[in-house]
Amino acid sequence: MFDPTAYDNLKTVIEGLLYDKDLEGVINILDRKDMLNMSTMSREFHLAFALSDQKNAQLIFSLYASLENLASELLELEDKLDLVGANVKLTIVVRHENKQEIIELLQDLLRKIWGTEQIIKQEIRYQPFGSDNIVTNHITIVFSRLVTEGHIDDLAEMTDYMLATLAGLKRQKLLVDLGRRE
Repeated sequence: MFDPTAYDNLKTVIEGLLYDKDLEGVINILDRKDMLNMSTMSREFHLAFALSDQKNAQLIFSLYASLENLASELLELEDKLDLVGANVKLTIVVRHENKQEIIELLQDLLRKIWGTEQIIKQEIRYQPFGSDNIVTNHITIVFSRLVTEGHIDDLAEMTDYMLATLAGLKRQKLLVDLGRRE
């Protein structure tokens, strides 16, 4: 009989939590990717969403398990049990004027919600030949530990934090709608 891996169980739980929010009308699921990389034998799951009436931001929840993570669990390698689980990363996509104070405001907002333990990085992308001063900011929040089946209850709390993040961004008048090009 097939015994699902920690990755499978975590993916199923987060999918259920987020699709329930979609059915309740709280969020809109914008994209979903479930990938197996045959060259590295790794698995990735990405689910992009925004609040149901939000146009200025989207959040992508990503779950990743490497061959080492999966093999440690499937082969029950005693010396590698600390590798059982999956990595979680959040990517937030927003657009705004290319101003340092906006970048700092976003960093502060995310630190207030997610704390200082997580690594928060901002990657600014812009059109070098564009006539506006609008940039696309890809903000990643990387969690410093593997998520295991012992953390399944934390996924519900993480969902609340993701919704709070989107709500906080929705209130920011300095952000430009993602679909609008200046």
